[in-house]
Amino acid sequence: MRTKAISAIFFAMLLGLGGIATAAPALASASVVSVSDGQISGKGTAVSGTYTVTCSFFDENINISMELRQRTGKTVNSTSFYDSFQCAGDGVPVTRPYIFAGSSTIFKQGVATITGIANGNVCCYYNVNEVINEEIQLLK
Repeated sequence: MRTKAISAIFFAMLLGLGGIATAAPALASASVVSVSDGQISGKGTAVSGTYTVTCSFFDENINISMELRQRTGKTVNSTSFYDSFQCAGDGVPVTRPYIFAGSSTIFKQGVATITGIANGNVCCYYNVNEVINEEIQLLK
């Protein structure tokens, strides 16, 4: 009899904790809508273009971390880009520039892949990361 009472109390506690854990609402993540094709500059050491993000909340802090990768023969060239900004939260997509630059990396015309993570936070709530995985064309 005592075992059943303890089990019932333990079960009630678990239900209570589950209610606490799920009480906070989930926030919608910043969403990368598009990534443009890249424009090669210099001697192939830099690639620039734009990406577009939508965000849902006023003063949402957006952090973007991307990597550009291109296979040329047996070599895989890669370089990184990071951006951070604050959204107005009015539902209007925000277009931002990206510039991938490397001193020894040489990019050529053709297909490349941009991968990365976009996340946003408001005050003390962190949104779920969105994975970026876009195939783009590099143009001269």
